Amino acid sequence: MACSLPWQPSLHGMPLRAPTPAALPGAPLASGFGFAPGPKRRSAVTGPSSEQGRVWINATQSFAGVPEEVWAFEVGGDQVCAQWLKDRKGRVLTFQDIVPYQPIVAALAETI
Repeated sequence: MACSLPWQPSLHGMPLRAPTPAALPGAPLASGFGFAPGPKRRSAVTGPSSEQGRVWINATQSFAGVPEEVWAFEVGGDQVCAQWLKDRKGRVLTFQDIVPYQPIVAALAETI
């Protein structure tokens, strides 16, 4: 069966678009990204907000190195970075919860 397209992604099992380097496992993290734990090291998400490159998850804890344009980036009318945190509102974030946020920030920064 011949395909009329100049490429045949489904016949060769190739992705339509290669993933960005930031989305690959083991990719470098967002430049300057870091988590600033609060005094009690409790990372419960109460209400995410952003101010001058810091994303606050509660009154005392924040992520650093998240550019404003990355924080404001929307897909389908939702701010990606804010929605990720809102989906975890009320939960105490563990290290395993925080690690996936870094490549999201890096991928969005590369996309913009």
